[in-house]
Amino acid sequence: MVRVVLLLVAAICTLTFAGLGQSPPDRKAEPRPTNSSAIVLDRAGQRAYVVNPDSDSISILDVATHKKLKEVAAGRDPRTLAIDARGEKLLVANLRDDTVSILALGDLSALATLRVPHEPYGVACSPAADLAFVASSGACVISFIDTTTLKIVTRLEVPPYPRGLAVSADGRRLVVTHFLTGQVSVVDIAQRKLLTTIATGADSNMAQHIVIHPDGARAYLPHIRSHVTTPTMLFDTTVFPVVSVIDLAGQQHLRKERIGL
Repeated sequence: MVRVVLLLVAAICTLTFAGLGQSPPDRKAEPRPTNSSAIVLDRAGQRAYVVNPDSDSISILDVATHKKLKEVAAGRDPRTLAIDARGEKLLVANLRDDTVSILALGDLSALATLRVPHEPYGVACSPAADLAFVASSGACVISFIDTTTLKIVTRLEVPPYPRGLAVSADGRRLVVTHFLTGQVSVVDIAQRKLLTTIATGADSNMAQHIVIHPDGARAYLPHIRSHVTTPTMLFDTTVFPVVSVIDLAGQQHLRKERIGL
């Protein structure tokens, strides 16, 4: 299981820092898709912000010197974080507190703490609007947050165990992963409506992160396939880490393009 987890972590990091996730170093560049993540870079690409679930804190790292600049307290069990579209605020999802911490990006001073439904895991900000989204895994709900007023503006029910989030570059679509099924839901942000839920296979699970390609055509979902009904139950024939490819325009799983790890 350790090997599987390490492979999934490697896949997530590779996809994120290959330009598919939250890494907009150029302030003048066009908006790029964003996604929930345990680590995020500022717009200049000079500082990295990291959640520390075991110590209930957030660390700031200097990318050039690889040194920790600061560490501040968050809520209990922070899992993901995101920077708002203006590059001014840091939002942190605190799983065990059922809260979202909102901090000033400059000095990480506290601006607000919002109560959200049970087990918030993923948080992502729209790159094109003053909106953030929080996936509450234990309540099957996505909360929409206005990042200027720092208030929850609406909630949307989705299939069970939502966790990972990604937002298209134009801010029109929100993509949601479902932890125990490996399904991916697509949400129309303007209409605040669930458009479809895409299956990636009956044996899919552990879907906690997802990223959208910069061109917006596809999404990439690292997860596990578990053949739990096999009579042999050997590790290397039962559990398979993979990256599934989702065609967002056609709203379908591209099975033949699945990447084995």
